[in-house]
Amino acid sequence: MHDTIINPMTGRKVSIYGNLGRSILNNYIQRGGGKPCVYNSNTRRCRYGNDDDKDDLVNCKRKIPGDDNSRCLINEAAKTKKVAKKSAAKPRAAAAKPRAAAVAAKKAAPVKKEAVGKKAARASHQLDHTPAKMVKVEKTKSKGSTSRLSAGEYYRSRLQAVSAKERGARDPIGDRCNIRKDGDYKCLIPDRNGVAKWVSKKKKGGDDVRCEDFSSRCQLDEFS
Repeated sequence: MHDTIINPMTGRKVSIYGNLGRSILNNYIQRGGGKPCVYNSNTRRCRYGNDDDKDDLVNCKRKIPGDDNSRCLINEAAKTKKVAKKSAAKPRAAAAKPRAAAVAAKKAAPVKKEAVGKKAARASHQLDHTPAKMVKVEKTKSKGSTSRLSAGEYYRSRLQAVSAKERGARDPIGDRCNIRKDGDYKCLIPDRNGVAKWVSKKKKGGDDVRCEDFSSRCQLDEFS
């Protein structure tokens, strides 16, 4: 006669004379065996179920076949079938990846905005001189709204004077004029597009050798 019985929850032997052993023995007698094996979908493992549950013979198996008291294990055969089904579905998912990658690349690519109504800069000598625009009103943060000598019109007027062989006329590049009549002299130099502009001594372009020391050298007496 055996004095112990296997606890189906732990797999250990317990005395049949104790409360736990008697409870296990009574359940075994009532069911005709140990606790049923059930599959837990959350943990993807097999465990002992309640007395009302039925054995899951598809996903689970006993460690010792035919022994209802042995541990519940995952049925590897059923697990292999599930993995095979997932593997068969992968090619379809892989086929969808290029399309997803193309959509992602399209979203990541910067969108080029076409300039509307914006004209390319033209070199100052390509425009006609307009005497009425020689002085223009300009608004800046530091000086507010002030009148100043137009760089483009000054440049074109001096080129016309050179072309007409006026006395004292010369190439205006490098001229320094008091464009706002406030004692702040600016130097006339062209940018890389050939557009004439005034530059300050302490700002970009002010180190141009043609500007020398920014002393007065203007062909219009009004702005000398």
